[in-house]
Amino acid sequence: MITRSERTVRMAGELDLYEAAYLRGGAERVVMVALAALRRQGGVTVTVARPRVTVLEHRAQDPVQRALLDAVPGKGMTLPNLVQKLAESPEIKEIAAGLQDRNLLRRSRRGGRPVLSRNGRRRSEELADSPPEGYRMAVLGVEGIDDDDDLRRIFAPRQQTRRTWYGGTVTYDTTPPARNYGGGSDDSGGGGGGGSD
Repeated sequence: MITRSERTVRMAGELDLYEAAYLRGGAERVVMVALAALRRQGGVTVTVARPRVTVLEHRAQDPVQRALLDAVPGKGMTLPNLVQKLAESPEIKEIAAGLQDRNLLRRSRRGGRPVLSRNGRRRSEELADSPPEGYRMAVLGVEGIDDDDDLRRIFAPRQQTRRTWYGGTVTYDTTPPARNYGGGSDDSGGGGGGGSD
């Protein structure tokens, strides 16, 4: 649980928790970090089988958490819809603008969301090589969730198995494709998928 004042004091080099999250995983990772904090505080519940966020208590500790709580209607909202809605919020755009001001992000040549600059890729790699204390989830994503199996299952890629008309089965990943925040070029034309483990 990190308060707004702690967020500005607790730095990962020059990056706060949400900035590190954005640098490593974009708006989706920022939402993951804020949602995990709210879940631990008891402000929201998230169902595991089919992630749906429901607000229990409107008690935010920073603007990103407040935006998250305000975005969820009384009946709740599915996690993918929440991520999509918050990705365009002023609070997350402000984080991106701050990273652009420090030359860690740049505008995509094709428009749309900002992409990592050369300095941003270098800083992102430094964070991945040695995540600062308290920043594991922000930097590593699902792999950085050490203490909560349910939270790991909520954000982990989902696989679904279906029977085919000819009697066979097909298993496929139902998680939306990851955006290229960790390196590479925004005008690569697709493909990719490489990387080291």
